[in-house]
Amino acid sequence: MPLPALSRLALPLSALPSSVLTRSALPPTVLLPSALPSSVLPRSALPPTVLPPSALLPSALPLSALPLLPWRAEPQGPAPRAGPRGRTAARPLRVCFVGLENLPVLSRAYSRHGVGGEQVQHTLLARALARRGHEVSMVVGDYGQADAARVDGITLHKAHRLRGGVPVLRFFHPRLTGLWSALRRADADVYYLSCAGQQIAIAAAFARVHRRRVVFRIAHDRDCEPDALLVPHRHDRWMYGWGLRRADVVLAQSQQQVQRLHTNYGLDGRIAGMLVDPPVQVPALEAREVDVLWVNNL
Repeated sequence: MPLPALSRLALPLSALPSSVLTRSALPPTVLLPSALPSSVLPRSALPPTVLPPSALLPSALPLSALPLLPWRAEPQGPAPRAGPRGRTAARPLRVCFVGLENLPVLSRAYSRHGVGGEQVQHTLLARALARRGHEVSMVVGDYGQADAARVDGITLHKAHRLRGGVPVLRFFHPRLTGLWSALRRADADVYYLSCAGQQIAIAAAFARVHRRRVVFRIAHDRDCEPDALLVPHRHDRWMYGWGLRRADVVLAQSQQQVQRLHTNYGLDGRIAGMLVDPPVQVPALEAREVDVLWVNNL
């Protein structure tokens, strides 16, 4: 069932934050952004006046549908009942992004440590959710920053130093202990990860113990190929497969990735394209200094 267009639901385009609109999400084909599968949304996160996302679930999830989650309506009538965790049903959703290398993108003070594509995707999505009023946090590496620091409305929980610990033993400490502790401090409803590796297994185990939800996003075609994973160690590859199969939702960038996920892991992925941050100003063609700009991976 195709996702309804905004025009058919009489919703204003201004309701969509411009920082998360992609080319595929711009008019006249902008899609309603309340389509995150209901399996990742606790019932307590949906106010009584919000249409359940399951009613709008498409067969292929567009990018604009992923980050925005349900809109919060103004409270009407009696106060909502408390949810299972003691919070009211209308409270903002708590979302935690798990990316140990996200801090150099989120904060320019640490940009000397390098920037990657998935880190940019995490940061754009986290900022968009924070602007919408959700409680957003990140689990990041220890770069010497203070724990629980806030940047752009996002609370940062540091896990461990990226290269800290003794080989072999460091899997247990500080990596396992540090990441588990940071996930607990984040206390989120939904944990969002990407890139193949052992972290999805730890997050999935944490979510099973604490009854939370996990969303995993495929970052590379090889994340769908067990024999071609960009993961050097056998035990990390096994942990990745174990955690991937226990994620509540797996997002992919293309139909090819969806097919490979189904063939190799028996999972039904949902397509979610790339986020972009629109430019502040777009010069006219005659004012541009470059005739053709080719952008691609090398």
